Amino acid sequence: MLRVFDKSMQPVAILENAYNVGYEKYYNQLWSATFTLPLDDEKNEHCKPFYFVEIIDKYDEYIGLFRIMPNILRRDSNTHEIEYSLQHALSTLVSDVIEGYEQTTNLTTRENIEFILGFQTTTYWVLKDCEFSSRFHYKWESENGLLAPLFSIPQPFAEEYEWQFNTQVFPFELSLVKPSQELEWVIRYAHNLVGIEKEEDPTEIVNRIYPRGVGEGVNQLTVSDVNNGVTYLEDTESINKYGLQSYVWIDRRIENAETLKANGQSLLSQWKNPKVVYRTNAADVSSITGESIDKHRLGKKGRIYDPDLGTLDKRVMYEAKSDIFGGEGVIDLEIGSLTDDIATIQADIERKLQTNEAYSQGATSILAYNYDDNADGNHPAVIRFYVPPEAVNINKVDLTFETTEFRTYGGTTEAGGQVSKTTASGGSTTVSTTSASGGGQTTSSGGGQTSSENGSHFHRLFVGGENASATFTKRRYFAYLKDSDVATSVNFEADTGGDIYTYEAEGDHTHTVSSHTHSVSDHTHQVSVNIPAHSHGFEIDPHSHPIKHGIFTLSTVPSSVTIKVDGNTVPHTSTSGDGLDLVPYMDKDSEGKVLRGQYHTLEIEPNGLGRINAQVFMQLFLQSRGQYSI
Repeated sequence: MLRVFDKSMQPVAILENAYNVGYEKYYNQLWSATFTLPLDDEKNEHCKPFYFVEIIDKYDEYIGLFRIMPNILRRDSNTHEIEYSLQHALSTLVSDVIEGYEQTTNLTTRENIEFILGFQTTTYWVLKDCEFSSRFHYKWESENGLLAPLFSIPQPFAEEYEWQFNTQVFPFELSLVKPSQELEWVIRYAHNLVGIEKEEDPTEIVNRIYPRGVGEGVNQLTVSDVNNGVTYLEDTESINKYGLQSYVWIDRRIENAETLKANGQSLLSQWKNPKVVYRTNAADVSSITGESIDKHRLGKKGRIYDPDLGTLDKRVMYEAKSDIFGGEGVIDLEIGSLTDDIATIQADIERKLQTNEAYSQGATSILAYNYDDNADGNHPAVIRFYVPPEAVNINKVDLTFETTEFRTYGGTTEAGGQVSKTTASGGSTTVSTTSASGGGQTTSSGGGQTSSENGSHFHRLFVGGENASATFTKRRYFAYLKDSDVATSVNFEADTGGDIYTYEAEGDHTHTVSSHTHSVSDHTHQVSVNIPAHSHGFEIDPHSHPIKHGIFTLSTVPSSVTIKVDGNTVPHTSTSGDGLDLVPYMDKDSEGKVLRGQYHTLEIEPNGLGRINAQVFMQLFLQSRGQYSI
């Protein structure tokens, strides 16, 4: 029975008149089917492109769900029919794309599959079971369809795997499992073996493979970093048996050495022996016997008994029936190795060509960093150089340098005069003698009074004549106080008039002097001056000195240098070097790869004043794609 569903999986028709219904199933590949309807069948209107057709054979065995693709209309004197070609429902993944560049790192197999399925615009498929947990790195770029990226996920596996599909639910379920190793069927001569054919092709033996990944030329990724420095993988048993058969296998989509090695090992295990295919025509007698051992189905492992070939334990890699409703119930099988027909080979070539056209490669790039300046033990020459994240391969990072004399443009200034300076004196005594000639006389008229202000004093007075008795009835005190601006007196009236006389005096005092003259004879004065210890200061007026221009160098150069890269000392102390390899001393990640997307620092420290002339030369293979699209 054939049932038709629209793109939303709603049933629209049952094709009762379909005939020539056949199918082909390939192990881990896309299946196909065909059917034919009479030209005048009204159900043809429901057989639209991309509608789904469910096929169930006459024994109610579910064959699968397919999608209508091209159709061929045939009309002649004997034929009036339309033949429809179908692809398995997995072909829905061909309708979507991966635009631009996508990369996954350190994700599990399940996470990678779900990542690809996440690009579906309509969710037809979901992941159910995944029995693998490998963490390979993958990258896809400008992929037309999701099926090829999906099938690429288990390709690096060194063990067998099997894709399984459940299209009897919606969304459809996809599983990636480890195939059973149990023997589930038997083909035996004179029982159900109609015919058998063995094809052995040694022309495709490969027992030494040179895997190559991203890049080109000397920059192309190899497995040497993860294979003890050896760029190839080989099988010694096959070499001893068939001789050395080498092959260079290239897949520029691979950017990780571990992934490249795993892919190479997987291919080597398939190619190290001749490709042997057993094609059989077996009678499908399971519907008669009811025994599962008589049911030969895709992916199942079983045993062939043949008097000429012996006993063979192989897995069904191809299953086909040309007419599930008619015919003689014969099933075509390919057991062992799956041969590539011309369509498969051509499709693979076209896919690789499209991939190479869309895939961004890259180019070898040269970066140079220069330094030319003075340096010493406290101020080393410092060169910071950047390794971009797009650097797929670092071919070389070399240092060339020399050490010369310290050089400066600052010469001496021309003199602008002299400066005198005094020292502090320890002090001295100076004696000066002045001579006055002829003498002289000074006359003072009217008398006068001179007061001494050397200290406080007082007079005790009395009133009376010059010869009067010292006896008096009342006293008058006159006091002169030094600390006062005005003389202070204690006044009283005498009982009798008369002049006032000093009876006695204490302390400093004054005298009343009448008019008189002084006669001064010729004489000299000697003056002694004591000068204490002292100093003299002076000021210099603002001024400038002209610069003496020129280039000046020291007559000596440093005798050794210390070189460090990212803090790691380079074992080179000579004051010059040519092509010193800096890569071993640059900071690296846990896998031993030079850190990308950051600066690295080179320091050259001389043991004295000197001048460093240095160049850091980097040769990189840069991926042509960047982080942003501009």
